[in-house]
Amino acid sequence: MKVLITLLFIAEFIYSYSYKFYQYLVPISYLMKDTLVIIGLVCIHLSLLWISVAQDQMSNSWRIGIDENNKTELITKGLFSYSRTRFF
Repeated sequence: MKVLITLLFIAEFIYSYSYKFYQYLVPISYLMKDTLVIIGLVCIHLSLLWISVAQDQMSNSWRIGIDENNKTELITKGLFSYSRTRFF
């Protein structure tokens, strides 16, 4: 996950500051409309912010996959108060 986030940041950085080098990332030409580009850039910035906040709030409980050896507490505060709250 960290590698993917890093690659997304690098691709966005290259696009933002050097369009000449961005051509080597093989963009899909019919999606390169100004409106779609702006929507995409806003979405990627919001998603990177969302991921950063979620990872920060998970702290030591952050895991990718199932780790049978290490048990951590269930986080029910912050963003996770919405997805891990019982409604019964």
